[in-house]
This record gives sequence, C-alpha cells and structure tokens, in this order.
Amino acid sequence: MYSDLKLTEDRPVYIQVKDYMKRLMLKGGLQAKQKLPSTRELSTLMKVSRSTVLLAYAELEDEGLIYAVKGKGNYVSASIETPEAAASWKLDWTTEVSEYAIQAEQYDLMKHGSGAERGEISFTSIAPDEKLFDLHNVKRAFLDRMSLEGEVLLNYGYAQGYRPLMNYLLRYMENKGVDLRGKDILITNGFTEGFDLVLGALRKKSGKALCENPTHHTAIKNLKLHQFHLTGVNMEPDGLDLKQLEHELEASPYDLAYLVPSYHNPTGIVTSPAKRVEIIRLMNKYEVPIIEDGFNEELRYSGSHVSP
Repeated sequence: MYSDLKLTEDRPVYIQVKDYMKRLMLKGGLQAKQKLPSTRELSTLMKVSRSTVLLAYAELEDEGLIYAVKGKGNYVSASIETPEAAASWKLDWTTEVSEYAIQAEQYDLMKHGSGAERGEISFTSIAPDEKLFDLHNVKRAFLDRMSLEGEVLLNYGYAQGYRPLMNYLLRYMENKGVDLRGKDILITNGFTEGFDLVLGALRKKSGKALCENPTHHTAIKNLKLHQFHLTGVNMEPDGLDLKQLEHELEASPYDLAYLVPSYHNPTGIVTSPAKRVEIIRLMNKYEVPIIEDGFNEELRYSGSHVSP
C-alpha cells in the first residue's frame, strides 16, 4: 500500500496523492479512526516531497475526511462510510428503470457496434471514411467563429440551436422550394433525437404509422418504442406502390407516415416527381402528416436535387 501510486503529468501531484488516499478510505483500505502515516513516512513511501503530502493532508482535512490530533498525527475521520456500512441498503436499479428505457435498450437505440478495422469498409454504418472530412476548413471556420463571438458560443445559447445557423438553413430550405410559412427549425444531435422529439410531440389517435417496405431500421425501432403499429407499403423502382398506399389509407386511419423519398434507406430509390405529387395528394385527402427523412437527398453526382 502507498507505493503503488502512479503519477501522471496532467494534474498537480498533491491532488493525485489526495485522491489516492481518498480512494483507500472510501474502499475500506483505511478504516475510520485509523492513524495515517506521518508526512515524512508517506513522502518516502510514495516518493514525493513532504510538502506535497502536507498539501494533500490539508485538502483531506478540509473535506472532513481526516482530522489532526496535536502531537499524535493524522487520523481517518469517523464519518467515513466504508463499503460494509454502505452495504446495509443497496438500490436495485432494475426496479427503478422505466419500461421506456428498457425497450430503448432492447431496441438498441444507442447503436452499440464496432468500427471497421484499418483498410476495411464497413456497411453496418453510414459513417464515411474519416479522410473524406475537410478537417482544415472545418478547423478554420471554427477558429474564425470563436475569434468573433467565442464568449457567446461558450455560454448558454438559444434553446432551438445556434440562431445564425438556423437562419442559414431556413434560407437554404427556401431555395430548395420549401414553403416556409408557419415553419421553423430545431437543431438536434442527429436523426434519432430529432425523430424521437417529433414522435413524442404528435398526438396518438389510431396508434398506426405508415412507412415504406423496407425502411430505415432505426426508424422502425423508434416507432415501436413509441408504441406505433407499422404498416409497410412496398417499393417500386420509382417509389411507393401508389395502389397499395391508397388501399391502406382507405382501410384504416393513420397518425403519420414516415417516408424517405430521396435515396431511400436501404434501397437507394429516388421517388419520382410524379409520385411525390400523388403521395402528397393522398396524404392531404386522408389527413395524414408526413415525416420526411431527407438527410441523403443531395447525394447526387450530377444535376439538381429533386424537390422535397
């Protein structure tokens, strides 16, 4: 004991000594009212200066973990809770976790997985090769922005996101042909969070949702997590099977339709302009709101994008 302290260069040595002693006390290695080594003894055992140990003991005393007896030395405080004392009651977290959290774990929404090995291309994720990122210009843009308003960026910001970015994205969507009347933007940490927020905000009536068949597996998990019963509409080379879509809409009411019209996941199909118009007409007729997943819609090598 004491001689196994491994020092690092990222923190003051006295803090590391203090934390080491604190861990011994909390784990039961040092018992309540037990006498501690003198500062000279501990400095020799740990191979640190005596002044370092003095500072560490002072910190421990300030935290109420040890106390000094004049002429006798330092002792572990009687208020230290050892593992034996703490074991009298232990919270069983499995009884406290909600059904929602249990299902989220079962559906694996946290995307547990392993990355590709060097030289491999993994098809289990849409994450691109890191070398494709324009790191130089991203760093330059970040530093430029920090130099102009760094204090603002590091503070609490607008709840919906960074306002200049939101304004830029609104103009961007308007240029793509989106009618912005009565619309707004919310910046999220990605598809899963954004989709979860939308599903949580919609009022559930029938508890049914339409989607393409097949569709994005994470979307399926999230819809099931929100207790939606899914009906899949088969895909054709140019998008949804409109006859089946109309049949499903006639047969039952739906709370929403989740669609990926551009570079559909997982088929890669781009829904034709004519079918987009007809899908909108049918959804308007049967009053079904559409959640459009358009993250991939500009994945084109030539020509302009298809309007949303």
